[in-house]
Amino acid sequence: MRRGLLFVGVLALALLALLPLRWVLAATPVTARSVSGSLWSGRLAAAVLPGLPIGDVAVGLSPLGLFSGAARFIVDGDTIDGAVLLRRGGRGIEHVTGRLTPGRLAGLPVAAVDLADVSAGFAAGACTRAMGQVNLLPAGPLQAAGALSGTPRCDGAALLLPLTSARARLDLRILADGHYTAALALTGIGEAERAGLLASGFQATPDGLALTVTGQF
Repeated sequence: MRRGLLFVGVLALALLALLPLRWVLAATPVTARSVSGSLWSGRLAAAVLPGLPIGDVAVGLSPLGLFSGAARFIVDGDTIDGAVLLRRGGRGIEHVTGRLTPGRLAGLPVAAVDLADVSAGFAAGACTRAMGQVNLLPAGPLQAAGALSGTPRCDGAALLLPLTSARARLDLRILADGHYTAALALTGIGEAERAGLLASGFQATPDGLALTVTGQF
């Protein structure tokens, strides 16, 4: 009897080890142009976290995470590393560090996003944890805002990224289903820059200019 149970256990582990990575990718917040390899050792080409392209990365399931009832996938790429966490009723990212060049983020032109030990998670439809440091370098007409930085935190059910610079404040709120609201306020903008920003959709306010963008990652 014991030998039979041992055989079943070994067989189950062997089958799990051979499980293709693409079968479980649909349950994660990550998408990719192509997926290869197994659950334990796979590779994603042109991978994307919600709203953030992360390029080609190696991905593998950490066996230690299974003891806590969670699936923890280690992500290792040329420009970013960290982990994606899945558990019953929730998911998130852990200790993500690196530089991303998405082109656009939440509908706004962005040259680069630097992440330093960023973790964020949702459970039962609400933000449960957020930490780390985010630095954002705007592009195009938003270059006048200068580099923005801040620390992610939970704000009610939403994940909030409050990013500020000397001339701007960006509050990016993200819900568990991927819907977001990005509210950007600019101050101290010169007349030449002001005209271009008004033409791109900004509204004049008593303190400067403001723009609100909504969408879904």
